[in-house]
Amino acid sequence: MQKVIFENSKNGKLEFHQRGVYQTLKDLGFRYAKIKNKAYYLKKENGFYTDFGFSNTTHAFLSFLRSNFSTFKLSEKYKLEDVEEAFYSERPVKKSSFFREFLKPEIEVLECDIKEFNPYNTNMFSHLNSKNNPKMVNVSDKKITKRTAIAKATMFLGKKVISHFTNDELITKKGPVFQTAIIAGIQGVKKTSELIPMCHPLLINGVDIDINIIDLENIEVFCEVTIEGKTGVEMEALTGANITCLTIYDMCKSISQQMVIKEVKLVEKTGGKSDIQNG
Repeated sequence: MQKVIFENSKNGKLEFHQRGVYQTLKDLGFRYAKIKNKAYYLKKENGFYTDFGFSNTTHAFLSFLRSNFSTFKLSEKYKLEDVEEAFYSERPVKKSSFFREFLKPEIEVLECDIKEFNPYNTNMFSHLNSKNNPKMVNVSDKKITKRTAIAKATMFLGKKVISHFTNDELITKKGPVFQTAIIAGIQGVKKTSELIPMCHPLLINGVDIDINIIDLENIEVFCEVTIEGKTGVEMEALTGANITCLTIYDMCKSISQQMVIKEVKLVEKTGGKSDIQNG
């Protein structure tokens, strides 16, 4: 295969050679075809074409970079993380007329030649090894950086439950609802790797959970997690927000069982390859 990455001596950054990227994808079996005004990004294996999709083509190229990092003739100062950062910043696989022309199949492709994409037949996911067996991602080459994540949960309690609160707290036979829920959420953050199989056990720096009554029926829960480490804490923040809500449900279900955890989402992430602001 052609050399994909080269070292730019002018600014010391890793950059991708466009023709080399597309030739690599072609060597890996990827093709582009337009049939009845519909664009197909395909992968050819054993004489069959699979409708792979453009985004999956990009992920497959990233998987190739990870799997073949040791074969690239790069300066020793560059680690796998540097290659990944260059990939995410430059996005070398781009939809363009040159890309489509480069990946045209050798012979005409018909719709009947195309199979539906099956992700389990590829090695595009970082949690699958070359035999498509589950694995935990190796983060040993990543740099230690400060990372934060904030998750938000919206929960319907109903007027019947909220009417029992005084000064933003409710004392039940099981104890203070919000205080207990916050402690449970913190425990959930620390236990995330035991609940979600591919999450790494982490040394959490801090957890801050805030619960607010926003009207006569609903509450909001914010869970912020901070770490200095090699991987992010999005799942920890989401788990903390969920466990906080579940604990509130458990402690208030004697009053009403009409409560609903309506939405849990990641609203902010900093550190690592990219930052996220999600409202």
